[in-house]
Amino acid sequence: VMEGTASKVLNAGIGHIEETAGIGESGNCVLCGHNGSRYGTFFTPLSQISIGDEIMITDKNGLKHIYEVTETEIVNPYDNSIKTQGDEKELTLFTCSQKGTMRFVVRCIYKEAVMDE
Repeated sequence: VMEGTASKVLNAGIGHIEETAGIGESGNCVLCGHNGSRYGTFFTPLSQISIGDEIMITDKNGLKHIYEVTETEIVNPYDNSIKTQGDEKELTLFTCSQKGTMRFVVRCIYKEAVMDE
């Protein structure tokens, strides 16, 4: 996961929207990535995700942050509500949908953190 959402970042991996919470922090951590385009397939598996599934992100210190999927939806690409911050530890993932005209959004709540063995 890299900071920012510039083309250079998203062509190389997953981008973190800078004004949102960090991974495992209070607030809404928002990450975006390509899903099957010529620029990358990082978020291609999102299309098969279900409510209740777990998403795990391992940070640079080896701490695994585990989130549970609570909602999926399709939104307008200009819908800034995906960046809304609250007090809870949340994760929002989004990627292109419908040939790039919309965005597929996955919302999650934080469950726990465990050290990598």
